[in-house]
Amino acid sequence: MTNIVSLDRERPYKQQQQQQHQRHRKPKERAPSAESRQRPKKLLTTYHHHRKDQINSSSKTISKTISKTNSNTTSKTIRKTISKTISKTISKTISKTNSNTTSKTIRKTISKYQQQAPLATPAAMSAR
Repeated sequence: MTNIVSLDRERPYKQQQQQQHQRHRKPKERAPSAESRQRPKKLLTTYHHHRKDQINSSSKTISKTISKTNSNTTSKTIRKTISKTISKTISKTISKTNSNTTSKTIRKTISKYQQQAPLATPAAMSAR
């Protein structure tokens, strides 16, 4: 007897539920509000979030490696150009200073010999 009573109790409850579902199935059409007019945002699942994070992290690492390689190559080229220009300027200055010092020493020796030369000549000796 208890089983029959329990079945009787369940049935009206189920009928009420079905009626409620039927009521809520078709909502009344309303004029779209400002919020609903905007595009609905796509809800990302956890998989998509994970995938997005992976893509972001991989793109970050790629950009980091690219920037590192770029900076390395640029620094290498900068170092090369700096060393080339420095060596050129040093060699130029060395050659200039060498030519200057050699010309100065030559001038000094010439002037020394010119000053000493008249004294060494016999005409200058006789004049004294």
